[in-house]
Amino acid sequence: MGIIIQTESDLQRLLSLNRAYANGKNHRVDHLYATAAQSRFPTENIYGIYLARPTHVWMAVWMAITDRVKIKKRRLRYITPRAPDHIGALCVGGVTTFVDPRDWLCTEAYLYLFGPARLPSEQRDHQDQTETTLLATLASRGYRWQDIERNRSIRRALVPPPGEPAQIIGIDRWQVVVVNTPTIVPTIEIVLTTSVIDALAKRIIPQREIVGRDYLV
Repeated sequence: MGIIIQTESDLQRLLSLNRAYANGKNHRVDHLYATAAQSRFPTENIYGIYLARPTHVWMAVWMAITDRVKIKKRRLRYITPRAPDHIGALCVGGVTTFVDPRDWLCTEAYLYLFGPARLPSEQRDHQDQTETTLLATLASRGYRWQDIERNRSIRRALVPPPGEPAQIIGIDRWQVVVVNTPTIVPTIEIVLTTSVIDALAKRIIPQREIVGRDYLV
């Protein structure tokens, strides 16, 4: 079952102590696999497995609890926590009528932690490069755009060259992508219960403004 989180204070403690990478899910899984995301940002379409950095696992929490059927990630803006807080807040854009923020959230969600010992080394960290520079760097290393079939649909992805070793590439300040690794198994599963999700709903801020490229502030 893993660790069950029922209160906001328990979640605060977990995030304050965390040193692992993470991924948030609406549903339970036993592994993550390489995928093509179809993101609006080219560097988020590298073919691989995406994880939040240990410093930004709080973002994976919000990704886990927001119901992807009810609200798309393009409408979300993540508000960085300030000490002593470790959870932050969430803005939902494009809201023109009253909505209960709780309606956007799951009844139960899952946070998967991946200890660094289970992952390849973060050999090339490009988080300080602009998107254009990062794309040029990857192209110089042999990455090419290809069509990938996933879930009976074709997605365009930036694919590593043959023979590239398994490694972590830093995409930006909050996330990395694991390339040339078909699957990874979590170190531990965190269950976010209804009670803690109810508490987090109070941190959601509806707004009329549409969320743009700056989805992390």
